[in-house]
Amino acid sequence: EAAEKAGRWDTAIAGLQEYLQLKPEDPAIQKRITDLVETRHAAWLKAVMERVDRAIATQNWDEALSTLNEALRLEPENARMKGKAAQVHEMRR
Repeated sequence: EAAEKAGRWDTAIAGLQEYLQLKPEDPAIQKRITDLVETRHAAWLKAVMERVDRAIATQNWDEALSTLNEALRLEPENARMKGKAAQVHEMRR
């Protein structure tokens, strides 16, 4: 719980997975792990978009595109990032 409150998602997930090894059929823990994985992903997306928005605010198009391309390597089908990349390309022109 402390790791979760501090936003240390990997530590929180690892702790729950360790607990799950002791009680593999615990649906509450399985759900909590799923929720934490989704929360970790949402936090990562938010951080990526914040970096991109900061780069856009200073018209640092290369940094914005670099950040988006890095994220798209991990999630090549992410429509939101693809759209943001297209927007940055257009703004750059």
